[in-house]
Amino acid sequence: MTNNLPPGESAVAVVSAAGSGIGQACVLRLADRGHRVIAVDIDGSALNRTVGASLGPGSVRAVQVDVTSEEQVNALVNDVIGHEGAPAILVNVVGGAQLMNIADMPSTLWEAQVRLNLTSTYLMCHAFLPSMIENGGGAIVNTSSGWGFMPAPGRAAYAASKAGIVAFSRALASEVAKDGVRVNVVAPGPIETERMRALTENDPLAQSKHKHIPVGRLGQPGEVAAVACFLASAEASFVCGQVVHVNGGVYMP
Repeated sequence: MTNNLPPGESAVAVVSAAGSGIGQACVLRLADRGHRVIAVDIDGSALNRTVGASLGPGSVRAVQVDVTSEEQVNALVNDVIGHEGAPAILVNVVGGAQLMNIADMPSTLWEAQVRLNLTSTYLMCHAFLPSMIENGGGAIVNTSSGWGFMPAPGRAAYAASKAGIVAFSRALASEVAKDGVRVNVVAPGPIETERMRALTENDPLAQSKHKHIPVGRLGQPGEVAAVACFLASAEASFVCGQVVHVNGGVYMP
């Protein structure tokens, strides 16, 4: 199969972690561009707020899903294809951290972090890829983190799972580029979200990093969404297998 044109206006887009923060910002930006967006989150109330915040001209439909569950992800695929057709854009934003040193970390915490951050990305890509390929291609944007490149105490599980997203995405990009599917990664740094504030308010290491951001401030969810949506757009039609850091200069590879 030869590569088709990149996703255009009114394309179907699926965004996870759509109830708040970066995921919500991606939904709103894609809808503003005229896409038909399926907003996915485990929190139904948060999803309703995202739908209410959208001003179009595209549409937003909320689907409550736990993306760490293969059964629920497969049901989501059937739902999306049945109502909107195969997506041309998939943006995987789901993630979270629970800080703990390795010596104190039970295997259950390790496994939960890997499942939330890395396995959920695999499940969504694995489930949606066949329909994307059959429909001629599209774009996938996965979300890593600056901590995946700057390991630090207490972050082993989070760093490993977020670094794993990069390796996974590059391998996937090499497999499916021939089918017209581009895969790229956005790696946010210190972004001002409710989840980030809750995680870092008692974390001296994170607070220290925040004080030394070269651009002098925290990032906003919309600034990450702008990059993610660019990677999913026709403007990025020759961008494949790349990692784009959005971190205010905290990490400069």
